[in-house]
Amino acid sequence: MLTEVLLPLKLRTVDTVDAAQWQELIELDPFAHALHEPGVTRILADALPGARARWLEAVDDEGRLLAALPLIVRGRYGLLHVVSGASGLYGGPVALPGQGEACDLVAQAFLRHGGLRTVRRELVWAPVDPPQGSWPGLRRLQTSVLGLPADVDFDHWYEQSLRPARRKERRRLHRHGYRTHAAEGAQFLAAFHEIYTERSLGWGSEPLPRESLESLLDSGPAWRGFVAHDADDALVGAHICIDLGNELFAWLGTARRVEPGSIATLLIEEELRWCHEHGRCRLNLGTSAGLAGVSDFKQGISATDDPRWILRWQRGRGHC
Repeated sequence: MLTEVLLPLKLRTVDTVDAAQWQELIELDPFAHALHEPGVTRILADALPGARARWLEAVDDEGRLLAALPLIVRGRYGLLHVVSGASGLYGGPVALPGQGEACDLVAQAFLRHGGLRTVRRELVWAPVDPPQGSWPGLRRLQTSVLGLPADVDFDHWYEQSLRPARRKERRRLHRHGYRTHAAEGAQFLAAFHEIYTERSLGWGSEPLPRESLESLLDSGPAWRGFVAHDADDALVGAHICIDLGNELFAWLGTARRVEPGSIATLLIEEELRWCHEHGRCRLNLGTSAGLAGVSDFKQGISATDDPRWILRWQRGRGHC
């Protein structure tokens, strides 16, 4: 553990955390969510080759935890990538209310963590409002969402929210016997991981191990799966989502290509239905920067932009 004294606060970098203090921090921070849980950071670090979990913590002179930042530090060829919000997830600070100064210290530590060996730093923040403290380089990140009116007939509302092409596609999928439902536990990964790995390698991205996805789904009630089956009951696709409190975040998912259309249309419908039944105001579909096909699909289901926040720095390019 490295401790830097900045009276009356102390800033430290740790590789293990005090579970009770972190639980208090998460419970008292109105912006905190399931992705701040230390166990999630540990699972993701264990899943990524060359990665390790670290936490930046600001404490008072009595040792009380005031603000903190979960990190995944990944080494490649002696160079470091420091990320809060790895693998397309959200990160950022968690803090007691009114602790802007403590957040400033955490931000400063993040911006110099790893020193000259660090070639990339990235922080992705889920709430609409920016985090406490001063985070130089923080900028808006375009994110697609589907807002959900509180008092609607869900099936009628979803049908009407689709553009005509997607509406016809939805009807074709239903006629061919495709159906979706919320998954119970992580059992669906046995069939899904093969589809996910095949598609990830085709995209040139690094699939997460099945065991890591199982651990995330088993880590708490905020994690849930939504699955799609064909008329023969074979799994054809799935999404893994995280309940962030006021919204459901559709994090990871894919499906086999089928002739009637995109399985994502039905999976998103099931996720929105869950939001409707559990009082969540929107479904967060993430960013689609540089992915024209994904962007076109989101437009077809009437998704709108709802900017969030990102801090991205690369050596030689600065904030970008």
